[in-house]
This record gives sequence, C-alpha cells and structure tokens, in this order.
Amino acid sequence: MTGMCFDKKKFDKSWHELGLRLKKIEQRDGLAKAIEELRRNQQELGFIKDDLTNLQRFYFTHPYDANRYFSIQYNPNRVKRFGGNHNPAPGAMEMHNNCVLCRDNIGWQQHGKELGYDFTLNTTPFTVLMNPYPLMPVHALVATREHISQAWNFNNDAADAFSIEKIINDTIDISCKLPGYVVFYNGINAGASIPSHFHLHIIKRICNELRFPIELAPRQKTNNAQHKSLEYPVHAWYWQGKKQDIIQSAYNWIKDWLIKNNKIQNRLSANIITSLNNCSGDIEFYFIPRDQQRSSSSNMQGIIGGLEILGELVFITDQEKTRLENGEVNYNQIAKILSSIHPHESIQI
Repeated sequence: MTGMCFDKKKFDKSWHELGLRLKKIEQRDGLAKAIEELRRNQQELGFIKDDLTNLQRFYFTHPYDANRYFSIQYNPNRVKRFGGNHNPAPGAMEMHNNCVLCRDNIGWQQHGKELGYDFTLNTTPFTVLMNPYPLMPVHALVATREHISQAWNFNNDAADAFSIEKIINDTIDISCKLPGYVVFYNGINAGASIPSHFHLHIIKRICNELRFPIELAPRQKTNNAQHKSLEYPVHAWYWQGKKQDIIQSAYNWIKDWLIKNNKIQNRLSANIITSLNNCSGDIEFYFIPRDQQRSSSSNMQGIIGGLEILGELVFITDQEKTRLENGEVNYNQIAKILSSIHPHESIQI
C-alpha cells in the first residue's frame, strides 16, 4: 500500500482486524490500554515518526513558590505534523478538502500506514488516531467519524456543530475512561489545528504524580461555591466534583458567558481541559475563555492551545532553542506569553 497504488481493500481489512483486537483489549483492560496498543501498532507500521528521543524539556520555577513551575519543550519535529500525500492515488476518493481526520482520506494520504480505533461515546461514533509527531509519549486525537465542525453550536448558530453542552459532556466522559490522561478541546483559533473536523486531544501524563502548572495554580474564591477562578496568567475557571454536578454548573456558567457576549459570539472560543483525579475519583474541569483574534503571542511561534494553557509551551525554531540555551527565558516571561491571549476588553468575562 505505497506510492501510486493504494490497496483500499487491504487497508480496510487491516483497520477492521486491528479494531477487533483493540476492542478485546478495551473490554478486558479499558480504553487506555487499547490506545496504548494502538500506539505500539502505529510505531511498528511507521506512522508515528517521532519517538521524542530528541525532545528537550526545560523547567522554570516560580520566583516565590518552589512548588510551581512552567515548562517548555523544544520539539522541532512538530512542524512536520501535516505531512503525507495530498494527491489522491488512482482510484482513491478525496473528501472534505483532503481533511486528514476523515477515514476516506487517511488511507491514501498515509499510504495505508495510519490506522485508527473506532468506538462510540454517547451515541456518537468516534475514532482514535495517533499523532505522528506527538507532544507527549502517548498523544492521540479522538475525532468524530462524521466530518463536523470544531466550532460549537449555541442558539442554533452552527447547525453542523455540536452544542457546547455535548462538548462538555463528551470531554468529561472520555476522561472518566482514561485515568492518568488529560483530555482537552481546542476551540476555533484557540489551538485547533483542524477546525473543520471535530476532535479532542488526549495525552498521557509522563507519570501519575505529575501535575501540570495550571493544576498547581492557587484557587481563588468566587461568589459561586461550585467553581473557582485561578491565580494564573490566563483567565481560567475550575470545577471539581462528580460528573453531573460539573456538567450542569459549568454549562450554566459558559451559557451565561455566551449570552453576555451575544453580539460578538463570532469572536468567542475556548479551551476545555478535563482529567480524572485518581485519588478522589472526582473530575477536574477547566474552562479558559478565548478571543479568536488573540490566538498567539509575538514571543512564540505557533498558536497557543491546550498544552500551552496547561503550562507547557512548545518551542520549534532554532532561534527559540538559542534563547533557552542562553538562559534568556524565565518564569515571568512565560507568564507574559500566556497572558498575551487574554480576551479583548470588549469581551466580558
């Protein structure tokens, strides 16, 4: 299944047989184990092209609190993530402008090397796809099998998109199936690299004890005891508790935010981050309001998405590496990069 001749039947058979094997693993050991086996398969087939051997990680401690930090990964291979064949092989069908998350395109784009795992969540068919140039040792996308927008639907303003309530619900439900993982949704111009096709990122913690910087940020009291704001460079709200309580409380808060900014909804976006607390069994839920016109920082290449919001920035250029090696980066500078994506004052928070 290479070059000019793509064997679709062989590709479909491989996808199906792998799916049967992964389904047995999921039923026996859980979704996380199935995803980790998918990762092993994709490494063997050569679809995952970076084992992160050359990734360098730098840590920067808070100037007054040794328990808090930011991190930067120097990951130059990240710029290669949109590789693959963009011209259909003879007999292959191009769908949705060559979307790299649509199965009809995946086979011929990656010469049969990319395989996924299909599962259903809350009646919606999803596919787990590995990231060929990952940000963490286990880094996958959970994409809808249907080609549907990454945008959210509020007041029926996007008929081809999910409601914000469904996005909250699905993100939390996937976290419940993935202890030891962090799940995040990047909204339009908030890190979404493929805005035309709905997907979530899932990353496995390097170790179960590791907490990302946003998780270490002090919680500030609010007028509503159900959630807290964070002492953090970006505007962020935090909920912790049982699934149904969080879904209702977070949805009401987000709905109020959307209503307050109804006249400029075309500028609104967000990052949503969820994880399962292994100790308490609670869900931890973060909502970060975003402004589509402030998606990046002049002091960093690329759009600021979920991993950056978690507190780990991705540097990819030689110039950025030189800054790191020369000690030209510190905690406060990273905080400044993150704070640059605060929504404009015309957007009420």
